[in-house]
Amino acid sequence: MLLTLENEWSAKTEEMKNAGRSAVWSDITDMELPVTTDILKYKRITVTVLDKNTFKNDSWMGKGDFSLRKLGSHSGAPLLVTHTVRLKDKRGRSAGKVLVEAEIQPLPDIVAPSAEAAGAALQAPGMVSFLDCSVSKVAETAMMGKQDLWVNLSLAGWKNTTEGTR
Repeated sequence: MLLTLENEWSAKTEEMKNAGRSAVWSDITDMELPVTTDILKYKRITVTVLDKNTFKNDSWMGKGDFSLRKLGSHSGAPLLVTHTVRLKDKRGRSAGKVLVEAEIQPLPDIVAPSAEAAGAALQAPGMVSFLDCSVSKVAETAMMGKQDLWVNLSLAGWKNTTEGTR
């Protein structure tokens, strides 16, 4: 999993060689995100699809987002949800779609480390795992449809408030 600084979480799939307009990543094992109740209620995961290029910057295929709210309505048991993300190109036109399968595993309450919040339990309902991801109907930008697709998932404003994360 790729964790970035400045309070932003992000993770990306491997590049899918010669994917064309569609690609599927199954059994993703390294995309995990510890979440608080506030993240589940109010934040959105941004999904960006790109075409890997060797000699120039990767081509931006489309972008969209989805809410984790459905995962926040669980009753303490693991919950699996599939999100459909409609992609838009840089001009706001339809640019395909991404299906993201996510699961939340409940975690025990974690105590905040700061002095002013000593003894206060954080609302940390669990760890979200992104299990599968599929892209379909993206535009063809490469010669002869040999696009090497990859997907980036990110969450701005994320703060690592749990212990034991990577």
